[in-house]
Amino acid sequence: MAEKSSTSLQGSMRRIVQIAFLGAGLVASILLGAIAGPQQALATATRTFFGGKVTKVTYCPCAYDFAVIITLDDIQGKQKQEVSLKWSIWSSTLHEYYNIWEKGVWVLGGFGPGDTECRQQSGYSCKKNSDAPSKIDGVIDTVRGIGTSAAPTNSQSPI
Repeated sequence: MAEKSSTSLQGSMRRIVQIAFLGAGLVASILLGAIAGPQQALATATRTFFGGKVTKVTYCPCAYDFAVIITLDDIQGKQKQEVSLKWSIWSSTLHEYYNIWEKGVWVLGGFGPGDTECRQQSGYSCKKNSDAPSKIDGVIDTVRGIGTSAAPTNSQSPI
């Protein structure tokens, strides 16, 4: 009987410790988010979708993080705004027609905050790619990803 209550007490203590760690992790992530980047969180909270015609493609050929920076004329209502977004092999989903490799393609998708640096191979390591846009607005995300038209077009915006 004493053995059974001891096991029950250990299980209860284990649950209390797990809940305490979860609570501490939640508080830490809230505090770090508020300290580390409220501007970036605010910037991406207002707009996380994009759509438009690709105007420039910059390759980031780093061995451990192959990526592409896509610059496009993002269409919001009747306004166009230039946006540069990173597609990473590790964190972004690519949908049909899988064509982010050339300009003139129409794209649609979602993005969020993340590692926006464009790197290229330099010996055994990677360094910042000087050809990349100076401001990269976000990273194309895993859930929504990016979808593309089949081929580049010269047509104007449908709106």
